Amino acid sequence: MSLYVRNIGVTYWAQVVSLWFALAVGAADSPTIITLRPRARVGAGAVSIGDVTVLQGGKPGQNRRLATIDLDDAPPPGKKLSISAKQVEFRLLVAGVPPHTFLVQPNGTVLVTRKTHNLPSERIVAAARQSIADRLPWKTEDYTLAPAAPVQPITGLAVPPDQVVLRPIVRSTWPPGRNVQVAVKVFVEKQLFATVPLTMQLQRFAGTVVAKRPIKRGHAIGPADLHVERRDVTGETGYFIATKHLLGQTVRVDVPALHIIRASNISPKNPTPVTLIRMGDRIQMVAQMRGLRISALGEALEAGRQGEVIQVRNINSKKIVQARVVNRGEVAVTTMQNGVPRAVTPHPPAGANRVPNSTAAEVASEPTLRRLPPLEAKP
Repeated sequence: MSLYVRNIGVTYWAQVVSLWFALAVGAADSPTIITLRPRARVGAGAVSIGDVTVLQGGKPGQNRRLATIDLDDAPPPGKKLSISAKQVEFRLLVAGVPPHTFLVQPNGTVLVTRKTHNLPSERIVAAARQSIADRLPWKTEDYTLAPAAPVQPITGLAVPPDQVVLRPIVRSTWPPGRNVQVAVKVFVEKQLFATVPLTMQLQRFAGTVVAKRPIKRGHAIGPADLHVERRDVTGETGYFIATKHLLGQTVRVDVPALHIIRASNISPKNPTPVTLIRMGDRIQMVAQMRGLRISALGEALEAGRQGEVIQVRNINSKKIVQARVVNRGEVAVTTMQNGVPRAVTPHPPAGANRVPNSTAAEVASEPTLRRLPPLEAKP
């Protein structure tokens, strides 16, 4: 609503006469002198006389009432509004203020702009930090979260910071590494105003076992070799939190002093045998008898580690025999009858009874014969 009026009934000289009359009556009834400011910044809502003018003289109660009278709507952010002295004077008359109680100085116009607010960077960082902390399983004192680079404040907000809504979204996969990507969405009056991407650096601290002194390969660990320190373990795996788990174990590599002891540094007490043959592998079937070495190509019907007995099938004869795993890709036939490899019945399904079969079969339809060197006589 514009209150500008080109032709106003009450002139400036009438105001002067009113002022002269008021001064003649007495100082107690002196009018309020209203002076427009050159510029004014206002918030959302209506622009009042108190926002754009300076009130002098007059009665205090009347001045407070005059200051609350609306002049126009506040301009949108980034826009400007001009209010003249005549607009102020006309608005007072429309409001029913007696002409002899005020005097508007004819000093041109006041330029009104919208007051904007800044969202401090500390609040953006706090929102990002909280979104990560809510998903971490650790105590607050066991980790730190800080921005990897400075975060700039958001300027030009039409509302105060306490009316801004922040919605942070963690972009990194979980569990996170040292750098966590977060996007903080800024909403003003339910509308997306800005999106702030930032990287938060995560550091986790924990008591971990470290080498008190250099430890050589093959050394059996004792209490004097270890102690516990609080270290940055971000992204670390396989570390120990207590020395009791390591006492008596053997180190498989050299460990320098003050280095974290990891599971990969320790020789396992009971190493798990390596699977040398997997089901379906093509293998070499070998049998030895009377100084001869018989070999043929076969297929593993079971997986096996070194020393285990598995079933294998001769590729040529299609017969199945039992063989012991000797090396990767090589088995020794163990089912022999009268010096000849004996075929066996394949393993039945789980839970079914196995039926033995004593049908004889050769290792290979065309075996490769190799005569072994004679054994030396023992003294």
